[in-house]
Amino acid sequence: MDISVTPVQSNERARKPKKSPLQWKKAKLKTERYKPKSMPDKPTCGHSSQSFQCCSLDMCDLKKFHSLFYKKTEKEYQDHFVLKYVEIVNVRRRRPNQRKNQNEVSKYKKQMRSTRYFVLNKKKERVPVCLNAFIGILGISRFRVNNITKTFHEQGFITEKRGGFKRTAEFAPKKINVMKFIEKLQCIESHYCRKESNRKYLSSDLSIKKLFMMYSAENGNVPVKESYFRNIFNTNYNLGFRSPRTDVCSTCLCLQEKIKAESDPGKKSNLLIEKRVHKLRAKAFYNKLQDTDENLLILSFDCQKNLPIPKLPDQSTYYSRQIYVQNFSVVRGHSKSQLNKESVTSYCWTENKFDKDSNTIASCVFDTLRSIDLTPYNRIRLISDGCGGQNKNSIFIGMCSFWLSSVAPSNIEEIEVVYPITGHSFLPADRVFGNIEKILKKKEVITTYEEVYDIISEHATIKILGKDCEVADFKNVVKRNMKDTQKWPFKISQCKRIYIKAPKNARNKVLVRGEPTYVSDLSDKYWNLMKNGKKPNPDLNPDIIEEKNYLAEEKKKDVDKLLKKHFGEDWRLIDNLEFYKKAIDNNGEEEQEPIIYFECGCEDENMNNQFTI
Repeated sequence: MDISVTPVQSNERARKPKKSPLQWKKAKLKTERYKPKSMPDKPTCGHSSQSFQCCSLDMCDLKKFHSLFYKKTEKEYQDHFVLKYVEIVNVRRRRPNQRKNQNEVSKYKKQMRSTRYFVLNKKKERVPVCLNAFIGILGISRFRVNNITKTFHEQGFITEKRGGFKRTAEFAPKKINVMKFIEKLQCIESHYCRKESNRKYLSSDLSIKKLFMMYSAENGNVPVKESYFRNIFNTNYNLGFRSPRTDVCSTCLCLQEKIKAESDPGKKSNLLIEKRVHKLRAKAFYNKLQDTDENLLILSFDCQKNLPIPKLPDQSTYYSRQIYVQNFSVVRGHSKSQLNKESVTSYCWTENKFDKDSNTIASCVFDTLRSIDLTPYNRIRLISDGCGGQNKNSIFIGMCSFWLSSVAPSNIEEIEVVYPITGHSFLPADRVFGNIEKILKKKEVITTYEEVYDIISEHATIKILGKDCEVADFKNVVKRNMKDTQKWPFKISQCKRIYIKAPKNARNKVLVRGEPTYVSDLSDKYWNLMKNGKKPNPDLNPDIIEEKNYLAEEKKKDVDKLLKKHFGEDWRLIDNLEFYKKAIDNNGEEEQEPIIYFECGCEDENMNNQFTI
């Protein structure tokens, strides 16, 4: 969704860091110049008269006055400190000095001032001292003191004229004009779920040079250099230029093109309303993901794209079938939560051992629910994409019903399953996958699945299917005990929210309700989806699915051919390729065509509900 450009706050990071002059070498040398070089010198002049009381000061007085002077290592502060403890008066009478020539006398007359010096003692009294005692205590030269008093006597004030930019006021209107131009632009946020970054993105058609040319054309009366425009853009805003979009929502693109082509104002207005409602529905979904209720546990999960092995630089890899490593990640917490090993669990396996089907997904989520301490919560929200073959089906709903009735602690009252709008399914797990794929791209050769597991384990707690997590046959349990989806009182393909609850006094009676919207509840009635006489009790324990150890013959031939090209005919003798040897030589039973007991949720949304959020 388009948003306005705003300048970064003082605690936020800009596109590029601002200059830090205080960290420069010359600034550090300047600071060292105004630091104390030694302890204060005790006066040796011996003055103890009413005019000069140098001998009345002890070492504590000297140290205190010395530390006050060097409280700040800034010349301006120290100069004002000197002025605070001196008195400058005009000379009342001057005696002629015959030993000086006329030029010296005229120059000397111009000063026409007399200066008295004071030191603050422990009683906070100003004690008069001589010049030698004053400069000895502060550790500065008499020339510096004379320059300070002379400038103040002649001008009435002192200012630091060295360093700094003297034309700030001249450039202020130009800076304001440039910032107003930049803040008229429209941008988008970096990601629906990202917390750390405050960067926003402009259109990929733009660049800083193009923006400068646009500014120059609009504001010819307030011209600036390109370098000045670039500096303001980089240091006052955190803006980037996004890459050309991919994997964009089809509905958004379709409506956008229709709006461009439509000339009838009435029809165009309806299309704009439809697009607006579609985006509001997507926003309503992400609001579900951002909920921070302390009594609510949010689990979002997704499957990463297939990770092929072996990954080789050989050009024949592009044309060859490969073995896939699968990663299914579950993220605990809302979209603003940190992603680390404590909050992310990744379930990994290779395609020759288990399928990426609804049984596998349901088993992974079931294992996650069993592994978490649910004492602080009373509700659970499960968020995933709407893929009918994995998440949006009766098998997954049946698993949730079985867990709630048989395994869940008594404090858990309800499970809410939420599915996104098609095309707007960015989840926290996608950020984990992005971090993993960044590392995988930099690896030129990956031969074993253990290498992939090691990379995934840097970002998540990893569990191996068949070893750390068993795969259960929830499909057959659902088929035997639950009604077919065609007999459900609501269509699962149209549901955006599915509620599953079990009363505390009757945990074996699980009720389900489906809602086609994210905010409005069209019905408050719950339904029993079990067949007559069936209940989701512990006696319905699903069978454990063993590793299939099967690969298609065509894939075996391709992998064997690829390994021979890269490692030679004797690749089977290489120790770290033992996995491929077992996968190719294994004559496991041929995979059966799976029977699907669910209704797919990937189809277009019901147009009757398009204006309901």
